[in-house]
Amino acid sequence: MAYSTAQARKIAEQIHSRFGRKIANACQGTPVPPAFLAGLVGVEAGKDRNGQLKEDATRFEPHVFAALKAVRDGQRRSYSRITRAQIQDSSDAALRALATSYGLCQVMGWHCINSLDCSIAELRDPDKHLRYAVNLLLLNASGGDFERAEYAGEFRQWNTGSESGKTYHADYVANAGAVMAAYRELPTISAAPATAEPSAEAETVSSFPPAQPPESATSAADTSPAPPVENAPQGHQAPAPAPPETGVIQSAGKVVVEAARSQTAKEKAWAWLTGGGFLAVLNYFEERPALVLAAGVVAGLLIYHFTARIRQKSQQAHELTKLKADINTDKSRLDVEVVKQ
Repeated sequence: MAYSTAQARKIAEQIHSRFGRKIANACQGTPVPPAFLAGLVGVEAGKDRNGQLKEDATRFEPHVFAALKAVRDGQRRSYSRITRAQIQDSSDAALRALATSYGLCQVMGWHCINSLDCSIAELRDPDKHLRYAVNLLLLNASGGDFERAEYAGEFRQWNTGSESGKTYHADYVANAGAVMAAYRELPTISAAPATAEPSAEAETVSSFPPAQPPESATSAADTSPAPPVENAPQGHQAPAPAPPETGVIQSAGKVVVEAARSQTAKEKAWAWLTGGGFLAVLNYFEERPALVLAAGVVAGLLIYHFTARIRQKSQQAHELTKLKADINTDKSRLDVEVVKQ
C-alpha cells in the first residue's frame, strides 16, 4: 500500500529520532546521502504491532535456503557466487542463518561470505548493521549513482538485484522515495566521532579483491534461531560481485603470459590459443579439482608439444641455412684456389 504524505513523514520522524545518528555515522565519508538510507530503512525494516521499526527484524527465505543446501550437497554449482567449497561443511542451521535477512535494511546473511568482511553476529549488531548496508550499496553502485536527483534505480536494485527489476511490493520505490523526501525536511544530524563506529578503513569494501570469506559458512553464521518477523519485507537480493580469478587459474594465466613473452610469433600464437582454452576449462570446472588437474596436465602437454615442435623446426631451418652458408663459403674458396692454379 502506498504511503500517504502523513504516513511517510511519521515514519521519517521515527527513523530520524531513533536512528538518525547511526545513519549519519554510517554515511559519513561516503557518497550515500543519509536521506537515501532513511528511505531504505522506511521500506525494509520490520515493524511491531505498534508500528515501531525493529532493529532486530529478521526474515527467513526458504528458496534461498533450498538453493544453498543444493550447493552444499553438490546438486547445484553455485548460488550468487557462493560455491560448494565455501559451504560444504556447513550445517543446516548455518545455512538457515545465511538464508535469513537481518536488521533495518534486511541484508541477507549470505553476503557475509563474499561481499562483507563480517560474521552474521556482526551484521545483526545494531551499531554496525547500517555501515555494512552502506558498504553493500557502494559495492553494487556505479559511478554517479548517488549524485542523482532521484534514486528509483538504486531502491529497485536493492530489492531485486537490478535497477529495472520488479519489486516485491508494487509501491516499494514510491514509498522509499516518500520517506526519503520527508527525511530531507528534518533537521540535519551530525555524525559522531569516527571512534564511536566500526573502523571505516577496516570495513571499506571494494570489488577487487573482495573481502576474504570465512573458512566455512559455519564460522560466519550465527546459528541461533532467526524467527520471521511480521510485516518484514523481502530481504536485499542484490547479487554479489564476481570475484577475480585466483589460485590455479591466476597462476596458469601468469605462466602463459610469461611463456608468450619469450617465444617467437608462432609460439606466442600457440601459447595464447592453448592457454586461453586451458583457462576457459579451468573456469568452467572450478568446483571440480580432479577435472581441473586433468585439464591442467593436458593443456601443459599441448603447450609443450606444439612449442617444442615449433622450436625444433626453427632450429632445423637455422641449421640448414648455416649449412648452405658453409657450402657457399667452401665453394668460394675452391673457386679461388682454381683461379690461382
